[in-house]
Amino acid sequence: GESVVAVAGRIAFPDDYNTDTLFVAIDSGIGNGDVYRISGSVATELNINGLSNIDVTSIAVTGNAANANLLAGTSASAQVYLSTDGGRNWTKSTKEPTGQGKTFVAMAPDFSHRGKAYATTSGRENAFSYTTDGGATWNQRSLIDTKISNILDLAPSPNYGQDNTLFMLTWGGKHSLW
Repeated sequence: GESVVAVAGRIAFPDDYNTDTLFVAIDSGIGNGDVYRISGSVATELNINGLSNIDVTSIAVTGNAANANLLAGTSASAQVYLSTDGGRNWTKSTKEPTGQGKTFVAMAPDFSHRGKAYATTSGRENAFSYTTDGGATWNQRSLIDTKISNILDLAPSPNYGQDNTLFMLTWGGKHSLW
C-alpha cells in the first residue's frame, strides 16, 4: 500500500485490546490521512465515509474491536464521523461541533448505552460541544471563542420560576442562541 507520513497521530485501544487490534488516526497535514485498524502487523485503511484520504485529528473507541463504536474528529473542519461496526461503515454528524478546525473527541465510559461524547475544536468560533445521541448531533456546551457583537434578544423560559433559565440570541458574524 501507499505510505502516509503523519504530522500527528492518535491511538485508541478497544475493550478487547489483548487481541492485538487497535485503531490509529493519522493527520498527514495534506489530506492523505485516515483511520487505520492495526491487527498484529497488518494495517487496514478504514476509508471514513468512503473517502480514501481525510486527515483525522483524534479517535475514540469503546467496545470490542470487531464491532467497536468509533468516533473520529477531522483535522480540516469541525466534523465528527461515527462507526458502530468497528470501522467498516461510517456516518457523518448531521450537526457538527461548533468550530472550524481540528476536532478532538472523547467518549463517556457509558457511550454504548447513553451515546454521550465530547468534542473540542480549534479555529474561529471554537467550543466545547457534547452529544447524547451517539455523535449524530453536537451542541455547544460552553462559550470559548464566540464573537458577540450584539445581543439581539433576551427572554425568560416559560418556567423561569422553576428552572431559572434565560434564552439569549446574539450576533457576531452569525446568529447564536444561548
